[in-house]
Amino acid sequence: MVESSLRIPPSAYEYAAWILTGIFLILVLKLHLVPALISGFLVFELVHSLAPRLHIGLLSGYNAKALIVALISVIVATLLALLI
Repeated sequence: MVESSLRIPPSAYEYAAWILTGIFLILVLKLHLVPALISGFLVFELVHSLAPRLHIGLLSGYNAKALIVALISVIVATLLALLI
């Protein structure tokens, strides 16, 4: 394992990001938003794993991700409507 002797110390922005992340994680736990956090991560992962596999003409990148989000929204709305 090669260890770098030139370690760059974290900037003030990185420290601020770490502090804000900790605060928001505590808020997620206090406000009982863990299911929403997990479902958001699930949608994020689905979009980023399905978008590269979508090959429709010149559709790629941002447009493919937008189409995947729209498809997931339609599927979820349809399933919710069928449950009610």
